[in-house]
Amino acid sequence: MSDAYYDSIAACYNELHGEEQLRKLRLIHEYLSKNKLILPTDTLLDVGCGTGLSASIFKNRIQGVEPSKAMAHQAPFPVTICAAEQLPFPNNAFDVVLCITAVHNMVVPEQAIKEMQRVSRKLIIISVLKKSINAKRLFQLILGSATCIATFDDVHDKIFILAVVHTVHATNSCDHACKRKSARH
Repeated sequence: MSDAYYDSIAACYNELHGEEQLRKLRLIHEYLSKNKLILPTDTLLDVGCGTGLSASIFKNRIQGVEPSKAMAHQAPFPVTICAAEQLPFPNNAFDVVLCITAVHNMVVPEQAIKEMQRVSRKLIIISVLKKSINAKRLFQLILGSATCIATFDDVHDKIFILAVVHTVHATNSCDHACKRKSARH
């Protein structure tokens, strides 16, 4: 869907989709909390944050990204107006990246997922609308992009919890190993 579509429904978005989105957010939060995967001090980037419903469930410090200005203006946290394919944040800027029912609307989802990985320190949560025309391709793309901790089904979406693993250069690994070893002696 285009930004113009979301701009046109922004005033009634929560009435149209709020209950469904909150249900998914509760399910995700419950899983993360039960498995101690999120802390109250963790920072969260909500990609495709819409009206900022994530703040109703997550009590973390939240930054949003949203291409629709009309949707973003309703969020109760700071929102950067931009596409997910070019996130304007440094590497490892957030502990958790959340992307709920948005990736199927992205022009280049592969690039958006790479950007989410780049800015996340530990977790990425992505939900995909199961009836999306490219859902199966997105499932494969997501599963191939990071270490999958869990997947579960919501009524309308498939939800993926992914662990971010950043590669470390071999020299850095050796340096760290040597420092640890010398610290023990």
